[in-house]
Amino acid sequence: DSDRPGFYRLYKSNNDNVCVPLSKLINADIKKYGKTRFDTHSEFATWHKVDQKSIDRGDSGYDGWVQQADVDINNDGIMDQVIRTSWSMGGAMNDSLNVLPENESQKIRIDDLIRSDKKIMFNVNNYWLERYRKKYGDPLLVRWGWYFKGIASLNLLKKTDATYVVAQNYAAPTNVSAKIYVFQLDKDFRPYKERDVCMFLKTCPCKGCVDLRGDEVSKSLPAKKWCQ
Repeated sequence: DSDRPGFYRLYKSNNDNVCVPLSKLINADIKKYGKTRFDTHSEFATWHKVDQKSIDRGDSGYDGWVQQADVDINNDGIMDQVIRTSWSMGGAMNDSLNVLPENESQKIRIDDLIRSDKKIMFNVNNYWLERYRKKYGDPLLVRWGWYFKGIASLNLLKKTDATYVVAQNYAAPTNVSAKIYVFQLDKDFRPYKERDVCMFLKTCPCKGCVDLRGDEVSKSLPAKKWCQ
């Protein structure tokens, strides 16, 4: 399935024990649901909706949903209270993860989350591009960059050895180029450059993919190779 339009192929892997099973899970979801459904798999952290009475929205203007999961997100042996919010960026949604202080029992204050240094956002025009260009010198990556535009859903993959952050485009129909990134965080909750784990590329239709803006054609995948 990974060679058919709309599915994903594993492009880079620094840990086959994580990336290969995840590749099968992703494509099995697309075959069954037409999209990824990480919420249906026990390997992923379960997000619980936070009661509105426990949220102080302050002056942020944020009116979206707030979810919480208990998971050791930075693999330091301490369970973290992780809050996931979703923000509009150019009309599309982008997740943000925040880690609450230990023993936090007060309301979740959105203004505090915005200012927190324990925040994980995948707003990355050049995040993996720069890393793989330096590491592999891949001309495909250098030439086309990313059509990711920082618009990502963020989920947490729990393996026996560690927790991994999985970032994926929200808007990813068959004819839109899309990528899925898997990485880990360091003890300070920052993306750790030595722990980039997997990258998946969506296989495009014969005429190629358009970017998320839909106003230009991406030739990042050879059309003839991936025609079915």
